[in-house]
Amino acid sequence: MKNRILALLLAGLITASMAACTDTKSRDKGPGTGGTEAIQTKDPNSDQNGDPTPTVTWQDVNQQVYVISDKLTLTPVNGGASITASQMDKLTRVKIGTNNGQSIVEVNGVQYTVLSKSLSNEDLTGEFYEAVSPAQTMYVTTDGLNIRTYASANETFSKKVGDGLKLNDTVKVVAKGTKWYKIEHTDGKTYFVSAQYLSATVVKDVNDLSNYPTITDYPEGERKTMYVIASQSVNVRQAPNASADLVKDEENVLLRDAEVMVYADITIDGSKWSKVVYQGKTGVNVVGFVNSRYLSVNKGGVAQITLDDILKDYDDFSRLDQPQTLYTMDSLNVRSTPEVINGDNHNKIAGYAKKGETVKVVATGTNKGTFWALVEYEEGKFGFASYAYLTTDASGNPAPASLAQLLAANPNFTEVTTQKTVYAKDNTISCLTAPQWEDTETKLSAGQAVTVVATAEIKYQTWYIYKTADGLYFFGVANWFSESAS
Repeated sequence: MKNRILALLLAGLITASMAACTDTKSRDKGPGTGGTEAIQTKDPNSDQNGDPTPTVTWQDVNQQVYVISDKLTLTPVNGGASITASQMDKLTRVKIGTNNGQSIVEVNGVQYTVLSKSLSNEDLTGEFYEAVSPAQTMYVTTDGLNIRTYASANETFSKKVGDGLKLNDTVKVVAKGTKWYKIEHTDGKTYFVSAQYLSATVVKDVNDLSNYPTITDYPEGERKTMYVIASQSVNVRQAPNASADLVKDEENVLLRDAEVMVYADITIDGSKWSKVVYQGKTGVNVVGFVNSRYLSVNKGGVAQITLDDILKDYDDFSRLDQPQTLYTMDSLNVRSTPEVINGDNHNKIAGYAKKGETVKVVATGTNKGTFWALVEYEEGKFGFASYAYLTTDASGNPAPASLAQLLAANPNFTEVTTQKTVYAKDNTISCLTAPQWEDTETKLSAGQAVTVVATAEIKYQTWYIYKTADGLYFFGVANWFSESAS
């Protein structure tokens, strides 16, 4: 790779390097140090009338980055000949523009301006992964797991290898990163798979009935006709487990008042399930499992589901010590499950609440990256609502995000055990509402004290979630702050 970059330099840098000015200030600093400064750069988007280029604020960094676009033009900061870098070339980034979407990279002492979106400072080749020796055998926890050429799901440069892996396929892990593992493939090369889909032990297939106690059908005379009494609909699953897949090929969701024949009942971890048979869309009988609380011998009934019953099925939800009364910010759907699914199941809508109406939050939890509230929207009736549409403001106006919401939406952050006070280094620090670069109107003043409540390592940088004196939470990079007020 170094030879490729040297070849590029020989082709176009001899004249440029004589005229270029090197910024030794940032190059001499190690990773994690730096500040902000305003400098003038050539803006490739400026017009040709000789108008002054705008002042850009830069954040000092010291990062190894990869080129992820097919071809990337590097424009000298101080004029001269441009050069071209190829996909997966390795460069050194020394500055990130906080308000122009650009970066400055350094090659042999010469600085160039490039588009930030064309670079990645993730460890795409696993260079800094922790080696595993001897290789560890691990098991795939899902069907269709992609094998990638690099530690990224970006299809433009990280290609898929083969047809993917199946549940409980084995792989040999030779190095581990935070989100990706490097594996040894049967072709003798190393590739990457997502770490979240590997396990050190064989995974039990929740759809495989052999993993459950024997289910014995009732004698013919003891089978009973029952009716769905869910608020809107109920899922029919391949096994008596809330994580099991829906039944295949035929109708897998039953609407309220649908008729089924119950062939057996079984209790798994305190939840009772019924094995049901009913006629599918094409007239073929369907066999599946339904949670028994959604069935009744009386047509037209309403399911009486206690809060304890619901929490048994949702391990990720925690009951609040005291119910919390919140207000809706808009017309709000209350759902029978903490997810949004379009299609024949009517989005699983169990009820509605108008803007400004109150709901009683009795539990909270996260499902598929969304923070949900389990609410009692009518007396004795429970459902799930996205916490993002609830507020403490009685008029229904948005309220600032809570720390619990931010941690749920950003699972890479960990709440600190001991909070600490840090101080803003200057007046250019934006109060960010997400861990990403942007220029905001709300800024900290130099020396302003904030409290660090959570941290994360994102792309080789330490990020904070911090709390201001007025109780609001924001995101910021660690090197924007000092631990002393002076």
